[in-house]
Amino acid sequence: MFKAKPISIALMLIGLGVAPSAALANGSSVINSNFVNLGSGLGVAARCGGTWDLATASLKVKQVGAGSQVEIELEGGRPNTLYTVWLRLQGNVTATGASFGGSPMTGEPVTALAPGSAIPELIEYTAPNPGAPMAVNGFTTDANGDGEFMTALDFPLVGGAYPFNLAPAFNLVAGFPPVAIVNPGAGVSGPFLLRIATHCSDGLAHGLNPGVIESWFDWPN
Repeated sequence: MFKAKPISIALMLIGLGVAPSAALANGSSVINSNFVNLGSGLGVAARCGGTWDLATASLKVKQVGAGSQVEIELEGGRPNTLYTVWLRLQGNVTATGASFGGSPMTGEPVTALAPGSAIPELIEYTAPNPGAPMAVNGFTTDANGDGEFMTALDFPLVGGAYPFNLAPAFNLVAGFPPVAIVNPGAGVSGPFLLRIATHCSDGLAHGLNPGVIESWFDWPN
């Protein structure tokens, strides 16, 4: 059985060729803003207990060459809780008007906010594999409900596409196409660019599949 090991932000950045102390030191700033708190109506109150309307989250994004550096800071969230970050993908609409997800690997409208090079690791805790208490697209809050997430992406978050072409075979044939990223802030139709969620129902991340999540924040809204 796969047992996840805690992922150090510093080690993750070093593995991607980025010095932790310089994570946001270079590149052009394209986002410096706050997430919108979605309130307690999207599964948060029911599964996480209590209300967290005063929780806040900020977002900083810098484009560096063909990649991006992302930093998220959360304050006043649920203590000692796993949070994960999700990227909205451009989907499709059928002749009947029904929409379906943009991920060619899962059929979900979102995918984990992680480098394309991290897809093999994400597969290790994607169903039918068991979930994991830590995730490359996640972080755990401290006793005060505060937490920080940093990642160095191997694609441009703003105006780019998710590199599913870096994925190995995954219950299908290899050779997935890149998929455009939805960014309402840049006029690309979609409900949000990034979403922050928890997994209070089971305390586990499920890799490329969001599983049962509680949606806390969107950017933008």
